[in-house]
Amino acid sequence: MQHRSVKYKSWLWSLFYGGCTLAAIMLAGCEKEPVAAAANVGVQTIPLHDTLRKIITENILLTNNHPWYIEGWVYVSNEATLHIEPGTVIKIITPLSAYGKESGGGLVITRGAKIVAEGLQHLPVLFRLNDTTCNTGWKGIILLGKAPQTGAGKVLENISSLTGSTGLAYGGHEPEDSSGIMRHVRMEGMELLLRGTGSRTVITDITIQPTGNKPYHLKKVSLP
Repeated sequence: MQHRSVKYKSWLWSLFYGGCTLAAIMLAGCEKEPVAAAANVGVQTIPLHDTLRKIITENILLTNNHPWYIEGWVYVSNEATLHIEPGTVIKIITPLSAYGKESGGGLVITRGAKIVAEGLQHLPVLFRLNDTTCNTGWKGIILLGKAPQTGAGKVLENISSLTGSTGLAYGGHEPEDSSGIMRHVRMEGMELLLRGTGSRTVITDITIQPTGNKPYHLKKVSLP
């Protein structure tokens, strides 16, 4: 009887440990899918070439280990995010127009897309002209959001170097829309234009020095 009792207890312990092992395998299998899904959130690509051109349709990271160049107008679209590390230097190349004059250039953050340029107080993100003698054409950064537009709305149509500028949509019915973050940014030879930019957009500690004019500082921009 004692021999049978020992066998019975051994069988029970085997069943118990086997069940625990199976449960552990099932739990591990259940956890894999959410972890993998979370890893794909916020995936960023570092461009292979140092010059950005035309249209950006995926999340891009610009690192601060070398200068980057923007040729003409570059559009961030498809609800992508352009992320820029502190201390990054970005130079604007203004190509010649059909009339042989230097045209404008810069960044256009379209509706739904974002820029995250978060510099530090002593390590700002720097945008500057590659050729500081260029004094023709509008150059700068344009943020287009989904918030109700206040003030003049025809400025974009006056920037002749923007390809199809009248087709760039901005404004809407989302006052809390966000076009991203620009903090501790310095812009030399350039300007900043906000159109339909929502209240969740952060614009603070921006130093702007347009060509031929004195620099001015935006401590914090209050948006509708």
